[in-house]
Amino acid sequence: MKVFFSFFILLSIPTFLSAASFNCAKAASKNEKAICSDPELSNLDMVLAAIYKETRSTISDAKRLKKEQINWIKSLGTCDGNVDCLISAYKNRMLVLDYLDGQITVLIDPLQERIAQLNEREEILVQRENAFTTELRALNSEIERFEEEKLAYNRSKNVPENAEQSSQVIQKPNTSTSSAGASCFDYNSLTDSQSFASGFSAAACSGYFAATQENSNPQMFSQLQTVGANISDVFEEMHCPKRLVSVGGTGNVQTKFQAGYDTALANAKMVQNGAMAASEFQMRVGVCSQVVTHYLKQM
Repeated sequence: MKVFFSFFILLSIPTFLSAASFNCAKAASKNEKAICSDPELSNLDMVLAAIYKETRSTISDAKRLKKEQINWIKSLGTCDGNVDCLISAYKNRMLVLDYLDGQITVLIDPLQERIAQLNEREEILVQRENAFTTELRALNSEIERFEEEKLAYNRSKNVPENAEQSSQVIQKPNTSTSSAGASCFDYNSLTDSQSFASGFSAAACSGYFAATQENSNPQMFSQLQTVGANISDVFEEMHCPKRLVSVGGTGNVQTKFQAGYDTALANAKMVQNGAMAASEFQMRVGVCSQVVTHYLKQM
């Protein structure tokens, strides 16, 4: 251990020599004069200078060590020339430098590595946030497209655009298709990645899609609730083939709609936490919008 070597040097230097690490002829402060006038303190000053030089040549962060050494020298001002105070301070500093020489590299390198890892993770999070923002914009564009198609369809059928009038028209069931199986959404046409929608009742799918409209388009949100009711009452339960439904399979229309709504909010939170890809959420909203659009055209 170098600490033993340091004290060996200290003990091997004759105490009658007052050989400090600086020119005692130029000693000005009380501490400098005390160092030059006391043999033991002079020896400590010389040994500490040697240890500092050796440590600085091997340490990984010499710039930091120099700053710490300067701060330590400034802290000696509190001794105000007291020999015992200075001797204690010098011995403690020697122990610190001996320790730093062997340990500071071990401490600093992992810290720098951890900082690099955190910076890398921050970059990944920024990239993911940018990707999510891009996908969210695409989703909003898809929603806008759906609204445009809906308005165009309503105009072609002379459906009033007033919310109250629209609700009245939507609530009127289209009994002409009540026995036509073709009016039901073909869940078998979905791809494997889209097959999640097979576990949603159509009313729940309406709630899932509506969750993305609640803040940006309250009027459409209200209409989707009505659409969900018609889907459930007129098509899904009365005339369409039975399916194994896990979301919105039981309860009244409002309960089914709410089940889809709650699932959408839970999925959105998963996207924020990184547990679900934004593209997956966008795809789910898109599929449910297809279900809603299909039934909307039947009414």
